[in-house]
Amino acid sequence: MTDAQILKRYTVVTLITFVALILISLALDVLAGVDAGAGMGIASIIVPAMDAGGTYVRKTGTLLDKPRMWRLAPIFTMINFGLGLLILMGFSALSGFNIGVVLAQVGFVGMLLILVGVMGLYLLVGRFFLGMGARSEMKRQERTRR
Repeated sequence: MTDAQILKRYTVVTLITFVALILISLALDVLAGVDAGAGMGIASIIVPAMDAGGTYVRKTGTLLDKPRMWRLAPIFTMINFGLGLLILMGFSALSGFNIGVVLAQVGFVGMLLILVGVMGLYLLVGRFFLGMGARSEMKRQERTRR
């Protein structure tokens, strides 16, 4: 399985995960009056990364090597960040929400620090769950062979 195939799968699953998280968040808000919170967004990188690792093992029967996982993790982060930014811009345009107000409150340096921190976290989380998804699938296959 090539890196391009892994990244294509990751992108599709990320989009599906974003839609699912938005729907879950809206349902929680409307039905229960509960705010899902920003922490729910971390699932947008966990789910696709685990799926990518598991899919790789299902297709190849081998684990990804560590250097390859480290090469894929920053690309996962950029895909997640880019798609999230597009969705944010779309919702901002549709709702009339002015993102500039938030930027003005936090300031450029503050926003830059937040972005670097979040992207660093997403890089590590993406790498960790890519490996976890692959190992989980490998263990599942070993159990079914017995």
